[in-house]
Amino acid sequence: MPAIEVLHKKAVVLSPGSFEHVDPTHGAIHERMLASAVQQLRRELGEKALAPIGLFCLSAMPLTATDPPSGIPGLLKRIDARLGRGGYVLLFGGRELYNMSALVNRYTTEHVRFVVGLSFLNASSNIATLNSPAVCSRLCLASWLKTSASTLIR
Repeated sequence: MPAIEVLHKKAVVLSPGSFEHVDPTHGAIHERMLASAVQQLRRELGEKALAPIGLFCLSAMPLTATDPPSGIPGLLKRIDARLGRGGYVLLFGGRELYNMSALVNRYTTEHVRFVVGLSFLNASSNIATLNSPAVCSRLCLASWLKTSASTLIR
């Protein structure tokens, strides 16, 4: 589906990650996190605005520079896992947030937010990316993440 059809004039919440765990339990965690961030943005925008859209962002690059790259079959498995549960997926060549933000901002002038999980925050290369001045969008962490951190750490 062309990006213009999905993103045009819509507020967007992007959920970047590796999504290596394709089991239903991890899938449900990612979905709840994205849904919570979309609901939060919806509350900020008000009921008269178009409903925001939530997208999972998968990078063809590994989460950290020290990890080996994922092969095509592994990448397709992770994409299929997200699509199979009814989610939208954007595939990127890079892992930096400013690349994701730049692409989305080509197609919408509405708000763009990010929601990230603990594994993404723990990756040292992404900590520098989060602090980059090139990221113009506000980082939005879902409030349930603070109360459910014990669920994510096993």
